Amino acid sequence: MEKEIKILVLIIGAGPAGLATSACLNRLNIPNIVVERDDCSASLWRRRSYDRLKLHLAKQFCQLPHMPFPSNAPTFVSKLGFINYLDEYATRFNVNPNYNRNVKSAYFKDGQWIVKVMNKTTALIEVYSAKYMVAATGENGEGVIPEIPGLVESFQGEYLHSSEYKNGEKFAGKDVLVVGCGNSGMEIAYDLSKCNAKVSIVVRSPVHVLTRWIVRIGMSLLRVFPVKLVDRLCLLLAELRFGNTSRYGLVRPKNGPFMNKLITGRSPTIDVGCVGEIKSGKILVVTSIKRIEGKRVEFVDGNTKNVDSIVFATGYKSSVTKWLKVDDGDLFNENGMPKREFPDHWKGKNGLYSVGFGRQGLAGISSDAQNVARDIASLEEHLSEATTSTSSSMQSAAPPPIKLLEDVIPPQEQDSRNFIPLGAREREIARIFAMRATRRAYDDCGISGPYRQFNRSHWPTEFERQRKKPAESDKLASAESEIQEEDLSEATTSTSSSMQTAAPPIKLLEDVIPPQAASIKGKNKTRFKRKSKNKKLVKAKAN
Repeated sequence: MEKEIKILVLIIGAGPAGLATSACLNRLNIPNIVVERDDCSASLWRRRSYDRLKLHLAKQFCQLPHMPFPSNAPTFVSKLGFINYLDEYATRFNVNPNYNRNVKSAYFKDGQWIVKVMNKTTALIEVYSAKYMVAATGENGEGVIPEIPGLVESFQGEYLHSSEYKNGEKFAGKDVLVVGCGNSGMEIAYDLSKCNAKVSIVVRSPVHVLTRWIVRIGMSLLRVFPVKLVDRLCLLLAELRFGNTSRYGLVRPKNGPFMNKLITGRSPTIDVGCVGEIKSGKILVVTSIKRIEGKRVEFVDGNTKNVDSIVFATGYKSSVTKWLKVDDGDLFNENGMPKREFPDHWKGKNGLYSVGFGRQGLAGISSDAQNVARDIASLEEHLSEATTSTSSSMQSAAPPPIKLLEDVIPPQEQDSRNFIPLGAREREIARIFAMRATRRAYDDCGISGPYRQFNRSHWPTEFERQRKKPAESDKLASAESEIQEEDLSEATTSTSSSMQTAAPPIKLLEDVIPPQAASIKGKNKTRFKRKSKNKKLVKAKAN
């Protein structure tokens, strides 16, 4: 039996990416549903991470949209502190995921995303129909264990992925091999060493090792300085802190730490004490594994070692391809990662989006979630405007209404300006007043319009034409003073007569503003400049 559910936006995954996306949509009043395969949000943090885990970046680089960490939170937030932060975040933005929902398939059909979900609680199939779908399962969908000859067939010890590792208590006194020198690998190796395990760590490729504070300095400087300059400074600080790490088997890549991140997507490893354990000989650095026989591990350099347990800190991979028909949205490749590179990785076709696939950590999740919410809101707004416009045009086929002066100039501006068209020069004066009043109205409303782009080259006035005749300037000044007196007297007469009889006729925009001025679209925004005499005349007319 299938249950059909219709929704505007469906979000797959209730980790930090899904929570952030739903929160941003909720703030814009866009209906959405979040489905999660586990029975809790952020299951990777709650159940698939080791106990001593902390955020490797400062808290300001790890906060989700619209809710910073509390001021009293430590700079580097603990695992428990981050989980509490996520719970408060979901509560604050009213994010309520549907848990125990395992997505089986998702495809695009007839303008809708059809997503079939297994409700593990009721064993029923739920079919969601959504206009937009957001894949928020992230890069860490499932752990990766490399294929090594003899691992599955003959290894006599215990092996596990880092997502299953909690702490080193049960490994005390044992020979443990950690595969991987990323943040998880180095921190797990350090934790095992502190629990008195005999630890070896496989370093398969060059790696940058920095401290948390060096990374924090570097990320702050990247806002101002170029990547190469910041890399040089960070490498200098790392050299002062650790010395030449290549003597211990930790060779640095050719590119700097942040440039390497941009090129390969691999973050620098943040040391929590592992380098000191390596220098003291408590942790042994070895090369890649060639094969395994029983408990004997052979490395590519020919050395061998007997181990009791192996912890694979070899990262994760996307699980999108297991349920999404990737060709429908033209967003993901066959590996479940976006086809396009950051920062164009988050939007596909047919209303398909991704959050948390840009290899940018929590800061990237925050950026993706806001981009997705804004884009959906924009699409819905345009659709609503188009629908309203279409319905209005269908109801009435009449020509557009005549623009009234009252539509663009407030009544108080009209009353104070006394727009009374008389002769040619008086009409030009009225045009100037209408121009200035309209511009003020536009300013008050906070909008731009053709009058904000006014250029006197588009509208030559009588005053400008008179400037070409210096000999007549005195006559013009006296004539304008007479016009001013006549305007005031006639305005008074007109006002009193209109109060005794009928209301004054409606003033049309075309009466005071030439049509060519209303269609100005030039980019020159310089103000209309007048000579001192004309300024005095306009000021007097305004009063």
